[in-house]
Amino acid sequence: MRHIRDVFANWLGLKEVKKLKITAGVPEYGLNPHIMIIAIFEDSEKSVQLSEEFEYELLSGDLKASNRIIVYSLFK
Repeated sequence: MRHIRDVFANWLGLKEVKKLKITAGVPEYGLNPHIMIIAIFEDSEKSVQLSEEFEYELLSGDLKASNRIIVYSLFK
């Protein structure tokens, strides 16, 4: 979680980033082992590139945890 917190701190100040949300699902049969991160960017060419960088930064940190992170990027 520390890695995610540090990444969020770096990205929240960007004007292209509208919202970042962390959530975990709770399916019918128990706790979901995945952390879902929903990133909402403004709709621009630069934002598409930034979303790829954001996902790479999140998933390249802690290799033990990165296989449990799902990142969704939305553009508005």
